Amino acid sequence: MTQMPFIKGIKHAFIRGLPLLLMLSLLSSAGPVFALWLPWATEESKVAKVVADVCQATVNNDQRFLAENVVGNGAKAFIDQEIAAVQSLGVKKYHCRIQRVTILPPDNNWAIVEFDKVATLGSGEEFANKAFSILGKADGAWKITIGVGDKMKAGQDMLNLIRQGAGVPGQRK
Repeated sequence: MTQMPFIKGIKHAFIRGLPLLLMLSLLSSAGPVFALWLPWATEESKVAKVVADVCQATVNNDQRFLAENVVGNGAKAFIDQEIAAVQSLGVKKYHCRIQRVTILPPDNNWAIVEFDKVATLGSGEEFANKAFSILGKADGAWKITIGVGDKMKAGQDMLNLIRQGAGVPGQRK
């Protein structure tokens, strides 16, 4: 009879600890995903994630996500054009291979991302094209910025300087 309370105690401890154990295993396996938005994540990794997520959202035709993460005068036209391209080509998945992320000084609220956008078609065939995006930071979040006149031209000029090896003004090489 003295063993029964002991067995009940073990059973009770196991049942109480099971949800905690499941929660810990879930959090530890998804660590890299959550870590991207932790305070110590680099701005470059945050910028790269936004670009990759927007590419995939065009495949998923996620209008809400795109409207929140693509801003500027030409945002609607850009979204429509990208979704039309995905549908006409039969793209099933995009993979963005980030080549370079450059945060522009002096205020660090603008970034230029150079990347290869690799499309996987329904047939399994893959093709890549080089692309770049300009992102602006608003309310602490990076957003792809389309058609913002002077900033877009300034970003293109800066990208050309970077490609020529000039580096970013105000940053060490």
